[in-house]
Amino acid sequence: LDDRLRAIRERIQAAVDYPPLARMRRLEGVAQVRFAIAADGRPQELAVEGSTGHAILDRAALAAVEAAAPLPWVYGLLEVPVRFELSRRQ
Repeated sequence: LDDRLRAIRERIQAAVDYPPLARMRRLEGVAQVRFAIAADGRPQELAVEGSTGHAILDRAALAAVEAAAPLPWVYGLLEVPVRFELSRRQ
């Protein structure tokens, strides 16, 4: 199970599309996203449980979960951190 959860977190993080406006404004944060995974690998019952403090990043976090599908099936609700961090050079 731990390997599947790690794979899910990595796929979601890899699917993050940092919004250009958020990048320009140098917005950062971590969203805690809650969801279940349907048998076909699609996320369902998506919700932001912990906000980044920026609506634009919270929406991008939900979009990353959807873009990462199909995900490996895991029973129950998951809560995954989605990170938005800019390097000093960006």
